[in-house]
Amino acid sequence: MNKEDKIKLDKIIADKKLAISQSHLRFTDEHTWPFNGIYTGYRLKHIPMEFLRQYFKDHNFIKTPNESCSEFANRYQTVKGKLLSYIRKRIKATDRKPKNYYTKNSYYVNNGKIRKRIQEGRPIPEGFKKGYKLDNHNFKLNVRKYTKLYYNFFGYTIDPGFFVPCELTGQKAVDIHHISCGGMGGTDQEDTIENLMALTRDCHQIFGDKKQFNDILLEAHLHFINHGESLIQHDPHNIIFDELLKFNKWKNLVLKARRLSS
Repeated sequence: MNKEDKIKLDKIIADKKLAISQSHLRFTDEHTWPFNGIYTGYRLKHIPMEFLRQYFKDHNFIKTPNESCSEFANRYQTVKGKLLSYIRKRIKATDRKPKNYYTKNSYYVNNGKIRKRIQEGRPIPEGFKKGYKLDNHNFKLNVRKYTKLYYNFFGYTIDPGFFVPCELTGQKAVDIHHISCGGMGGTDQEDTIENLMALTRDCHQIFGDKKQFNDILLEAHLHFINHGESLIQHDPHNIIFDELLKFNKWKNLVLKARRLSS
């Protein structure tokens, strides 16, 4: 590289450094401080919001009739424009409503067909009453035949909010498991109460359709039918719970049950 090329390269680098320094918010000297000496030396995030609001109100750009949109936007690429953009973001972040602002002091009302949320202190619309549940709703659960059989045997209510205990852990069950299914060489009469047990989703995935756990599941299910106790209540040291110890979600539950039983 000859001397002239080196001079050109140094000039290009110096110009880029100057452009970068001018594009950022750098108010280090008193003559560049935009607030007329007030709060000199403060970081922008430490300046009170009341002062920034007033500054933004007095100095924010106003689009002139002869100014195009691009020309107006370019004014915000200057140092002062970037400062105004920063203040606008601070104001928006400060004035933003919390997530639960509209739901904190409100309640549901319904007329049997539709529901709506209204703020406290406002009158309830005519024909509406307090409450979330609809009287004449068309919601219909898609319940399988074997699920109805299991729920009816134990007297459970077919409702998503009704608590059905898992026969292994005692937690809320969401699945009805076939202990012996057709794909594993089971009998044709799979939908019998002796072959159905309620499990959590994790237990269903870990122990379901695995022959090595079938005998334990059947024994736990028969005990639940006769005594109404989950397996972890009367036999927390069962080897089936060693599998649950591998998961942090269930580790504390198993260890607590074993500690209380010993």
